[in-house]
Amino acid sequence: MISDTDGDGLDDGLELGQGFAPLKPDTGNSGILDSEKFVSLNLSEETLRDVLTPENKALPSISIFGVPDFDINTTVENASEHESIKNIVGVVGFPIDIKTDKDFESAEISFKISEEILKTTDINNLAVFYYDETNDTIEFLETEVDEESNTIKTTVDHFSIYGVIDIVRFAQSWGIKDILDKLANPAEEAIPPVAEIGQADIVFVIDTTGSMGSVINNVKTNITNFVNTLIENNVDVRLGLIDYKDLEEDGMNSTKI
Repeated sequence: MISDTDGDGLDDGLELGQGFAPLKPDTGNSGILDSEKFVSLNLSEETLRDVLTPENKALPSISIFGVPDFDINTTVENASEHESIKNIVGVVGFPIDIKTDKDFESAEISFKISEEILKTTDINNLAVFYYDETNDTIEFLETEVDEESNTIKTTVDHFSIYGVIDIVRFAQSWGIKDILDKLANPAEEAIPPVAEIGQADIVFVIDTTGSMGSVINNVKTNITNFVNTLIENNVDVRLGLIDYKDLEEDGMNSTKI
C-alpha cells in the first residue's frame, strides 16, 4: 500500500490533515513541494509524553511554524539531570531538550505553572531560559506572562534545552540570599535595636553587546523585579551598574561604570 501517493515526500494522512491534496505534489501550484511548505501546528501529546507527567510543575506546549511532518520527526525529553542544569537554583519543573532535523521558522514554547508552585512564587518572577551549549551558560529570554492561565511563554527560532526559572531565587543564589537572611534576622550586637533597614551594596554587570539586543528588555525587567524584592525585605540598597561590551564587536572604551 502506498502511503505517499503523489511522491512529494509527505504521507497522505499528513497531507489531508494539513489541507493538501494527496494526489498533487504541489497543492496550489506554488512551485514548492507540499512536504517543504511551512504550516502552523502543535506538537502532539505523544511527542511531549516524557515531560507531560504529574511530577512536572511546568507543563510545556509547543507551537511550530515549520514543515508538515515536523511533529513526527521531533523529540522532547526531560533534561532535569543534564550536568550543567541540574544544580541551578530556581529552576521550576522539567527543563526540556527539543531535538529535530526538520526545518522551521519559529516556535512558541509555553509552560503552564502548577498551582502548587504559585502558592509560594509570584508568576511575574518566572522567566523562560535556554541553555547555550557553546558557552555552557543559561540565558533568560523575553517572556510573556499570562496570569489568568498561569502560563508563561516565549518565541524562539532554534532549539536547545529550555526551561522555567525563578529569577529572584536564581539571583539570591549568587550570594544575595545570605545578605537578605542576615538583614532579615540581624544579631542584636551587630545592628542597634532601633535600626529597621539593613544596607547592601550590589553591582549589576550587564553585557550590552549588539547581540544582546533581543533580550536586553528582559534583563531590565529581571533587575527591576530583583531590586523590588530587596526593598520588600527592608534592604537599603546602594546599586552599581557596569555596562560592558565585546571589544571586537563594539570597539574600545565600550565598557562604562
